[in-house]
Amino acid sequence: SAEKIGEGAFSYMRSLKSVKSGAALTKIADSAFYYCSALENMTFASVSEIGENAFAYTALKSVDLSKATEIGDYAFTGAEALTSVKFADGVKIGEGAFGYCTALTTLTNADKIASVGDYGFAYSALTEIDLSGAESIGSLAFIKEEKTPFKVTLGEKLANIGDNTPFEVGAFDCKQGRVVKKLCYQPSNCFIIEGSYSHNEKLGNYATLKVFCDISPKEQEARIKSREGEDGFNRFNSLWIPAENRYFE
Repeated sequence: SAEKIGEGAFSYMRSLKSVKSGAALTKIADSAFYYCSALENMTFASVSEIGENAFAYTALKSVDLSKATEIGDYAFTGAEALTSVKFADGVKIGEGAFGYCTALTTLTNADKIASVGDYGFAYSALTEIDLSGAESIGSLAFIKEEKTPFKVTLGEKLANIGDNTPFEVGAFDCKQGRVVKKLCYQPSNCFIIEGSYSHNEKLGNYATLKVFCDISPKEQEARIKSREGEDGFNRFNSLWIPAENRYFE
């Protein structure tokens, strides 16, 4: 009938293998099971808050955190046997919470995550994640030892993103008038965005350096005809060139 497990209550109990919690338990404090290196099973029936380092360096294999809305810093760090986690709607994941969970491959309800702190899933085995419901993603949230293909889906709620978080953008085909495929990029110190509309005022605050390159009408005509042909140039000359001229006026 306990409602809370206190700070460091079972830390360093290296022979502890299994814990069954009651429905009344809602909070597990900092370092409660820290370095319980044999702990493989734990029920989180009604647990809504998990403290810092609470299950760091345990042997947990799978955890159902579908009631936990607060997961503290480094809560499961170094849990190298952990393969799967189920999340609650609106959960906030602290710094390094699942860092060095080197077997972690499966996340259920990841699209319900509200925020991921710095190093949240650093050095895990994840290769993709749906964070379409996330509002904030910290720096180096998915950093790995080696360059690894990684897919992340982001949503419209995202307001803040840290360094080194892969992101996905759509490639728009002007001829088809639609996004034809999505491309995933790893952040870099330098991104070059080319094209007339890269100068859109809504992008201005994100640019460190803006360069405008002009061209003579004669050279522009020659290049368009070379690429699109005579009919293509006539279409550009009647539609796109006037539109771009108005854009920069």
